[in-house]
Amino acid sequence: MKKLFLIFASILFTHTAFCQITKQSIDYQYFRDTKDYYSFELFKITSQSNASVMLLNFSSNANYDKIEKIYIKSGDRDYRLPFKHSEEIAKSDNPKLKNYAVSFNASEFMDKRMLCKAQLIFKLDNGINYTLPLNLCDITDLISKH
Repeated sequence: MKKLFLIFASILFTHTAFCQITKQSIDYQYFRDTKDYYSFELFKITSQSNASVMLLNFSSNANYDKIEKIYIKSGDRDYRLPFKHSEEIAKSDNPKLKNYAVSFNASEFMDKRMLCKAQLIFKLDNGINYTLPLNLCDITDLISKH
């Protein structure tokens, strides 16, 4: 009986270990002042066969329900980034922060001719737009290396 339990526990542990989504952090940017805080963390999903899937966790202390649109501003052009809401749960030690995770295909911005120094613009459902810096050249280099 003990041997059967150990075999079952071993199979369960192995299955759980290989089924988890593994993420590699690519970029993190934030803005903070006395009233506002917002940030994003960009991950590359390394456990899926589709290597171009990216996960973006957006955090803010604002009152919002969802992200309506995400734009990449490069020079004088704006590119809309198509995304899907992800059920990934972003963990934070600050309970005042609201987190929203999205996934998208990295080729959506890698295939476009954009400047290295760009901005990521989040349009929230409460009408607020948040802008953070984004270095596309560093991101595409990290993605292509892994």
